[in-house]
Amino acid sequence: MWGQSVSEEFSSAMIEQIMELDEDIVEPFKKIGNIVIKPDFVKWMKEKCENDYGVPEILTHGDLWNNNLLWYNNNPSRLAAFIDWQLATIGNPMTDISRLMLATVEPDLRRKIEKEGKILELYLNELNKKLVELGMEKVKYGIEELQHVYNLAIISQAIGRVMEIPFFE
Repeated sequence: MWGQSVSEEFSSAMIEQIMELDEDIVEPFKKIGNIVIKPDFVKWMKEKCENDYGVPEILTHGDLWNNNLLWYNNNPSRLAAFIDWQLATIGNPMTDISRLMLATVEPDLRRKIEKEGKILELYLNELNKKLVELGMEKVKYGIEELQHVYNLAIISQAIGRVMEIPFFE
């Protein structure tokens, strides 16, 4: 999650810069700004995933979007590599999917895709298939728990996108 991989000092500096922006950006942010930089917020998000939904943390890329994906030239539907790993952390398993969705899909289409639930279903099916291939047990959580964890990841990623506003001013 955003707060796990970015220092509190950096987040504080970003919030200070956000507070210097237009009032229409600043006003809504005042309600959440002091919450997102506190370690308790990150701890709360982590505990919700593990304790409330039974979804353990995993290694996440942390900055998954189209520019950090490399594809084979001779087969553009085949992924060659993930690059740019400096934000990698142990966290919410939906961090990367939510980041990719927020960074690359138009809001209306993203909401439609989320409502259909196909991505989470595909994720869970492929994860369980791979675990069985490796001789391991399937995960103990289902789509409903994964949806809750995805919702937490979307909140975290949305806050992260707000924190990036000063980079584009």
